[in-house]
Amino acid sequence: MPGLVRFWEWLESRPDRTAAFDEWQQVLGGGESRSVAQRFLEPLKTPSTAYPISRRRGFPLNNACQRDGDILVRDETDNQAGSSLLAGDVVRYRLCLHALRSSLANALNRVCVSRTPVDQDARSIQIGNWEPKKSALFPVHLLIHTSPHDLQFEVYRQIVFSKRPGAILLTPTRMHWLDETLDAARLHNTLLVPLCEVVEADGDTLRQTQDWEEYLQGFVSMGIPGIPQEPIDHLPENIFRRSGGAWQVRFRGREPFTVLPWLGASYIHALLCSPGESIPAIDIVGRAAIDCCDHAINTHDAIEAGLESATNPLLEPLGHISDWEAIKAYRAQAAELLVDLERARQDRDNVWELQIENDLAMLTGIINEAMGIGGRLKRSSVRFFWKNRA
Repeated sequence: MPGLVRFWEWLESRPDRTAAFDEWQQVLGGGESRSVAQRFLEPLKTPSTAYPISRRRGFPLNNACQRDGDILVRDETDNQAGSSLLAGDVVRYRLCLHALRSSLANALNRVCVSRTPVDQDARSIQIGNWEPKKSALFPVHLLIHTSPHDLQFEVYRQIVFSKRPGAILLTPTRMHWLDETLDAARLHNTLLVPLCEVVEADGDTLRQTQDWEEYLQGFVSMGIPGIPQEPIDHLPENIFRRSGGAWQVRFRGREPFTVLPWLGASYIHALLCSPGESIPAIDIVGRAAIDCCDHAINTHDAIEAGLESATNPLLEPLGHISDWEAIKAYRAQAAELLVDLERARQDRDNVWELQIENDLAMLTGIINEAMGIGGRLKRSSVRFFWKNRA
């Protein structure tokens, strides 16, 4: 879930969980991480009382004033009214814990979502219960605290007031973990799990990573009454998903195996995402190119954040890519071309459709060259390619 790392870190450092949309966009970044995290945001009725100053970094925010129904930006230095803003420019968005809880419960295998009301100001909410087998329920809580001391206190409180033999406590990251907190959790059969490792973006939803199953196996090994001690098979019968730079595959409940990250595997994945549909080849190639960019960008962010080892031989080619901004531009342009292609087909505009297909074929060729053998970025002219196309 590398693309959402900044989002989880921001969650543990912002007590009010509220910001103007421009600030949220900076936190969310681009690609799938923005799409999924935006689902957790809800606008507040009261507009923001401040607006960022773009021309002077580090200075206080401008006051947003309301006069005769208009929202104006007032410069604090000379108290002069500036340009008029739309209401959307200063609307504040708050993290909706109810939506976040539902998404996490849906993503994490065998976690039944809680039905208790959610307090938007709470630092601890119950996501639901992990159910390894029928009649065996273990609470799963999300702890959102902005300091190691507060997190440690909450973990102790969960241990003291819990009436069950074990619990799973989720935190956005490991940012505020202390050795004393971990020792207390292990001593009382409580499992601490960082969300940044066990969930990742999948379109506009969250999905679990393989690390979630590994954490659960560690929970099972604690010998807690009510948990079956034999290994639990949490994997679906059929799987074709990315795993550590390669692809994890399983068919009809048989033993899972690994497929190396060849381009053909991306084509198969694109087909499996739309079962029973007839898909033009150019669409499959375009989707595979976008998936390739997303995986490379997310893995690069994970390495930069220290969440992924750069010594993995499957990830070694990423170290040769010199221009990550170009990779992100490729990804955005390919996604926009696919949208335009669908619109041209709906309008039955064959000329426009053929032009877009040619542009998409050219762009995917550039992506395959940039992300190909050795991972060396050989071209960055795509930035001009998009402008010339217009």
